[in-house]
Amino acid sequence: MHVPKGWLRKKIEEKNFRLSIDTLKEKQLGIDRSFSGYVRIFGTTSQNTHDDYYLLIENGKIIGAEKVEIEKNIRTLREESLEKMECTYVECEIQVVKLERSEMEIAKEINENCLLENKIEFKSELNRKELLKKMNIDNIDVEHLLYKFEKRKEQL
Repeated sequence: MHVPKGWLRKKIEEKNFRLSIDTLKEKQLGIDRSFSGYVRIFGTTSQNTHDDYYLLIENGKIIGAEKVEIEKNIRTLREESLEKMECTYVECEIQVVKLERSEMEIAKEINENCLLENKIEFKSELNRKELLKKMNIDNIDVEHLLYKFEKRKEQL
């Protein structure tokens, strides 16, 4: 996939990483409905071969996909590349890159052969534990929340 350089938003290195859309959603990559750009996954398999994935994302939905098996020189596009995604990498690097609107239009035009028939929602959902961790709160109870709510209500 040919994409503009864009702005690197996040870079994660993983060991023994099982790649799938669901595991990427669990990574909390910061992709929401306003995100447009791409996710690049470069992984080393147990046979010491390398795969390079690109997921083109517009408004929080995957609109394009490509997988390149580097040593075999095999390029897989669209839905077929997503079907081959279920694998485990010994080492893996995940990059989240934001694109401006004009860059996104260029990426779609250049990679027209990679565009999916049906867009896939990528936005990840936070569960209670992850939300509290994100807010730097280890443990919180209902009584404490009610107290804070009532206190705030009195101030208004």
